[in-house]
Amino acid sequence: MYRSDPYLSFIRSKPCLVCGRKAVAHHEKLKQGGMGIKPPDNQSVPLCTAHHDEQERIGSPAFWDRHNIDVKMAIIRLNTEYLEERGL
Repeated sequence: MYRSDPYLSFIRSKPCLVCGRKAVAHHEKLKQGGMGIKPPDNQSVPLCTAHHDEQERIGSPAFWDRHNIDVKMAIIRLNTEYLEERGL
C-alpha cells in the first residue's frame, strides 16, 4: 500500500476542492476493498473538515455528485501536479 508523508503534506497544502478553505487529506476509496483498510495516499484529495465530514456522512457517490466534482480526475490532476513540481 502506497504511503507518503510528503504527498499528504502536498495535499494538505491545497485548498478544499469544494470551497477553497484550508484542507485535510481525504483518502478516497476508488474500488472495493476490505473494511477498515485505508486507500493509498496517492488517492487523497483536499477537503476542509466540514466537507470531509459531509462526505463521510452521505458517502462518496452522493457527495461528489452534489458538488459536481469528478474525483477520479481530481486525483489524476493532483498526482500529476505533485510529480511535475518534483521534476519527475
